[in-house]
Amino acid sequence: SPLRSFHSDISSIETYSLASLITMIEHYQNAHMVFIEFESERAK
Repeated sequence: SPLRSFHSDISSIETYSLASLITMIEHYQNAHMVFIEFESERAK
């Protein structure tokens, strides 16, 4: 039914968005760690 396929589209979009969000957060945290190490090196 059209409704069923609509729901599966929505869930795949949500899954994709969640995966993108997690990836973004991981990238941000990695960049943040590098920045903190850089700052602590510079402070010495």
